[in-house]
Amino acid sequence: LVSPVVRHRRKRSPMPSNLEQRNSERRRLPGIGGSPNECTVVEFIGIPGAGKSALAHALERRLQGACVVACPPPSEYQSKVLSRGEKLRLDVKYLGSTGSDRFRRLFYDVRHAHLGLWVVHNSWERSRHPLVLLDKLQSRPNCFYILEEWLLHRTIGESISAYQSSRGFVRSFAFPPTGGHRHVYVLVSVGLAQALERIRRQDQPMRWFARKNDAATIMKTLELWKGHLDDEVRTEIRRRGIRCIEVDGARPVDSNADLLADELLERARP
Repeated sequence: LVSPVVRHRRKRSPMPSNLEQRNSERRRLPGIGGSPNECTVVEFIGIPGAGKSALAHALERRLQGACVVACPPPSEYQSKVLSRGEKLRLDVKYLGSTGSDRFRRLFYDVRHAHLGLWVVHNSWERSRHPLVLLDKLQSRPNCFYILEEWLLHRTIGESISAYQSSRGFVRSFAFPPTGGHRHVYVLVSVGLAQALERIRRQDQPMRWFARKNDAATIMKTLELWKGHLDDEVRTEIRRRGIRCIEVDGARPVDSNADLLADELLERARP
């Protein structure tokens, strides 16, 4: 069955009087309808400046005490520096489940760039990116993993910066194998003008398109990003039957966090 994008319109239900009993019950929740060893990956998506990071951390605070939850910094799964031994271990351990996807990525990069050792090396390194998180999921079962951004965000960024906003690139490589764990997307929607204002105010150096803080360059990138999300990303999420919850990034962060927590925990009940 294909899961539609869910838009929040309802008010948060009042908390029950016996909070400790409710929290005790939630600690035993195995995730969204899964086995006791199954994790739930909650991946935030949206244009830069949508407010994904603030909402992710607010959701973590909202879920604490209600279930096992982790919101690791991106440095632990997005840009973690691995030793040669760690790289080899991951390559061997997940060759059977992810090898075909990684070789597809390698052939794509060679075909659209040029055959060279640097291209091959970078492609193989980038395709290892999802394995770091998959390995963490195995080490901490029965947990909600909240990611302020992960593979989909990174793949759209690569598409815009290196592949002329290739739609096919995003469809092919933005959706990782989850190893049997549940995957939920949270799409944070916000207007382009508001996102532009936030980005120029934050002045974060890791945003390659905003290093000169030029409004025209930032807006052009945001339009390309929104095009990816509105076109192939929404279509592909529906086609794959992945649950996606959409929230309004202009609303107060705490209100959105409450709505998301209620939605996730409600579906987690047996």
